[in-house]
Amino acid sequence: MKEYYTVYETGKFEFHVNLSLIIFIIMLVAFSYVVIHNFKYKTTLSGESFRKDVIVERFLSMIGLIITFSIFLIFIVVNVIDYSFIKKSYHNNDYSVVEGEIENFIPMKIEGHSQESFIVNEIEFSYNRSNPKYGYHLPKIDGGHITGNGQYVKISYITYNNQNIIIKLELVKYNSYN
Repeated sequence: MKEYYTVYETGKFEFHVNLSLIIFIIMLVAFSYVVIHNFKYKTTLSGESFRKDVIVERFLSMIGLIITFSIFLIFIVVNVIDYSFIKKSYHNNDYSVVEGEIENFIPMKIEGHSQESFIVNEIEFSYNRSNPKYGYHLPKIDGGHITGNGQYVKISYITYNNQNIIIKLELVKYNSYN
């Protein structure tokens, strides 16, 4: 029987959600400031054409803020949905476990936004650092624990949106026996 030690276990979801909420609040304050500023600010200039330019400028800035605010709101909603599903599955022990040797390991390239991928007992895993999910996503080039073919691992994972998300990664202790 192999003995394992845990090198990664998910569960610290709150950081991503709290960070998103803080940014959302900052954007809401900025949006409110612009709206209030636009209502309070009175144009005292005499030129009619200049007044129209000011109105157009304010209108375009409001449209830009509304679009930015909407995109960020959609981003937060999608993040919270992902977060809720993964957290619920994790806490309810509703996940799968695979154990075996890593095969077909393809490390992330240093220069690009490629993915790192591998297979364990016909279960495929892939991740990258530029689009982290709520699971393990530390590539080998950044000091990740998955280092290559033949490495024996035990992985707990959730399948979400056709992707296997690693929620727990365990490695074999060196003094273990087969």
